[in-house]
Amino acid sequence: MSPHSPGTGNRTGSRRDFLRGAAALSAAIAGAPLVTACAPGTGAAEGFQGRIADHYPADYDRIIETSRAENGLTIYSNTSQENWAPLFAGFQERYPWADNLAVTALGSTEVFQRFYSEDAGHGSAADLLVANAPQEWARFAHRDAALAYDTPERPFFDDKLEGLPGVFALTVDPVVIGYNALLLEDVPPPRSLADIARLCESDPGRFRDNITTYALSNAYGFAINHTYVATAADPWATLDRLIPFVRAETSAGAMVDKLVSGEYAISYFQSGGVIALTAEQSKGLIDWSYIEDGTPLVPRSAAILRDAPNANTAKLFIDHALSYAGQVQLSEGGLTPHRGDLRDDDAPGHYDAIVEAVGADNAILVGYEELDDTDVDALTQRWEQARSA
Repeated sequence: MSPHSPGTGNRTGSRRDFLRGAAALSAAIAGAPLVTACAPGTGAAEGFQGRIADHYPADYDRIIETSRAENGLTIYSNTSQENWAPLFAGFQERYPWADNLAVTALGSTEVFQRFYSEDAGHGSAADLLVANAPQEWARFAHRDAALAYDTPERPFFDDKLEGLPGVFALTVDPVVIGYNALLLEDVPPPRSLADIARLCESDPGRFRDNITTYALSNAYGFAINHTYVATAADPWATLDRLIPFVRAETSAGAMVDKLVSGEYAISYFQSGGVIALTAEQSKGLIDWSYIEDGTPLVPRSAAILRDAPNANTAKLFIDHALSYAGQVQLSEGGLTPHRGDLRDDDAPGHYDAIVEAVGADNAILVGYEELDDTDVDALTQRWEQARSA
């Protein structure tokens, strides 16, 4: 995502900066070696055919060769195909025998429920789980279900990479404000939750039930709300004004579809990767902004399963996603890479650029926190209290 807030009249870094044309960048990245030789700090890598970067272990070619006999990769994920596409293309260009990438698209909670159900029976077919659901990852950690693996790319990341054993943050994505620009053409576009609250109060009949966000029953939405309330300065001063106008949805897809159709004028705590791709394709109908009074950033994490049928291919996938080339490809897909040596011209919407754009005090990192029923009930009741006011 572009490090500059988008919106009418503020195009210093346009959405096209981070979706900069698959033709140009994909062509450049597709031919990149295991760790691109031009990437800073990566050494003299020349691809997977026996010559890899200096920071990779001497026996890494064993993982590569063993993966050739495996049957591709099976991923359970809540990441959209559009977000995945550049990374998958780069991975398969690098490892052409891994041509069977089977992705089961599920909700953030369903990713884990599907695995638990299968694991309790005859075992899961999945090799990798990928989801942006920090609370679910905290629960997953208690099951000792992740394969113990330490990526050679670790030196290029800080401690956001692995907050739990065997769980790697591939990206750290912002949640943002999305809006239907046609429906808001007569008012200033919102840049904060306080802006949305002021709009609602200025014309209650127009905006009641015309604002949306995630329902707290969505694990992703709950984690965002819980962290925002615990971190932002005096959050209920704004939320108490805003929530009475909200009609919540259980998925990002429903929020975006209804924003496009005009059923909603504004969404907040909207998945940045989803809304940015929608805005790019909407020819000006949909726009978005970081949240100036607190932008939550959520890790999109992955784990190789302990009993993964294709464990070596899964290791290659994790290492590719965390390599310089892989992080650029994730940026091309509208997600937010957080590798420390990324250049702005390769991945203009990387994590550090977003923190700089919104300000460190307004960047709210959503951590892996397992909440008990008391925490869940308290926030749910407080939210409903605001809703019925």
